[in-house]
Amino acid sequence: MKHLSVLYTLFLLFILFSFSSCIYENQREPQPTQSGKAIYDSWHTHMFTVLQGDILKALHFSYYLDTQESQKIAVEDSLFSLFKIRDLSNGVWGLFLGADKIYDINTSTTSLYHVGTEWIFKRTVSSSNHPLFSNSEIAYTITCIADSTWNISAVGDGNPFCYVSLQLQQLGPTQFDVSGEGRFGIQSLNSYYYEAENESNTPVVFLSFTLEETAKSRNNFQNWSHGIISLRAYKLDGNERVTQVQMLNPSGDVYAVKVNYKGVSKVWSLSPNYYYY
Repeated sequence: MKHLSVLYTLFLLFILFSFSSCIYENQREPQPTQSGKAIYDSWHTHMFTVLQGDILKALHFSYYLDTQESQKIAVEDSLFSLFKIRDLSNGVWGLFLGADKIYDINTSTTSLYHVGTEWIFKRTVSSSNHPLFSNSEIAYTITCIADSTWNISAVGDGNPFCYVSLQLQQLGPTQFDVSGEGRFGIQSLNSYYYEAENESNTPVVFLSFTLEETAKSRNNFQNWSHGIISLRAYKLDGNERVTQVQMLNPSGDVYAVKVNYKGVSKVWSLSPNYYYY
C-alpha cells in the first residue's frame, strides 16, 4: 500500500509539472501583433527624440529670442535650465553644457515664426546613438512656410543614410500636427520582435516610416491622439517586417494604438502614458 501511495504521489507531481510547463510555454508565446507593437514602440521613442529632444528646442529658442529683454532670464531659466546660451555673432548662437557646445543655431537674425525664415539647427556632438545616426553633427533645416508651420529636414551619414522629411504645425503651446516620412537607425528592438525560436536573431538596424494620416499630439509628442503610420523594420540579413498602426485617443488621457501586423489587428492600450526623458 505504501508503494502504491508513493507511485500515486509521483504521478500527481508529474501531472502538475506537465501542466505548469504548458502554462509557462503559453506565457512565453508572443501574441500575433506583438512584433508590430514593438516596432511602433521603437518608432515612438525615436520620433520623440527628434521632435521633443531637438526640434522643440529650436522653437523654444525662437520664443526666447522674441521675448522682451526684461523677461529673457526667466525664459532661459524655464526652457534652457541645463544650458548656457551664448551669442556667437551674426545671428549664430550656441547652447553649451559646461564648456561643450551641444547645439549651434543659425537664426539668420529672424524669428522662426516669421514666414520665409530658414534656420540651420545643428546638433554638434557625435550622434551615433541618435535616431538619425551620424558620426559627426546633425543639421536640421527648419523653414517657416506658413503661420506656425515648418518644413523640417535632416540627413545622417550612415549607409543607408537616416533622414527625416517632416511638416510640423503648431496648434497650441503643446499641440502639434506632424506629417511626412523618414528612416531611423535602431540601436535595439526588444525581444517581442522575434516571433519564433527558429527566426533569425539578426538585430533590426533600420526603421522607415510614412505618416499616411497626419499625426496629432497634444502634449509635446509624449502621446499621439490621431494618425496612421506605416512602419518597415529592416534586419541585416535582408529580412524586413511591415506594420501599420492607427493612433487612438478613446477618452481624456487614455491613449491606444491599433496594430495591423501580418493580417492580424489588435488594439493595444498605452496606459500608463508613455514618457521618455
